[in-house]
Amino acid sequence: MRLLGLLSLCICAVVSPPPGQKKCVNGTLANGICLCDFGYTGTMCHRKMNCDTLERLPNGSCEPCVKGWAGADCDRIDCGENGAPNGDHTRCRCEDPYSGEYCDVLKTGDVLHSYNRYFTTIGPLGVIFVIPLALMVRACNKASAKLRTAKVERHLETHIVKGMDLDPKVIHKLLKK
Repeated sequence: MRLLGLLSLCICAVVSPPPGQKKCVNGTLANGICLCDFGYTGTMCHRKMNCDTLERLPNGSCEPCVKGWAGADCDRIDCGENGAPNGDHTRCRCEDPYSGEYCDVLKTGDVLHSYNRYFTTIGPLGVIFVIPLALMVRACNKASAKLRTAKVERHLETHIVKGMDLDPKVIHKLLKK
């Protein structure tokens, strides 16, 4: 275990620049400033420029950028409206159901997976509300039918067939037709 620790210290000492000195990833260090190789930008020349042409403006920036990239140096990824760039603006974090390098791919399988996940989350809530609502509607319909039957029965007794016993089931069947 100690050998592994010493080995990693040795590797770090070889790879890391001296303390207080910058490391230029794709360039050379001159007077404490990184001079970037062609096609790279950033304080440590660590960001690739995604220019559409080889031409550069007088300040070293480029126009136009390759599709999916933006910024003066074409070093910031453009995720469109379906995603957001990660912390260093080199990759996209896509919103469901979008995918792809620039969040511009919409596959049927991804859409179905997204909606299935949505409904498995929302589905139980729907059951909690739909079943009681259906039971209430059924109870209201039964109560309404009983009230209608009683109303018709009273009307028939008072106006048409005085003194006769009427079967509420017969009246209910007549009202259903």
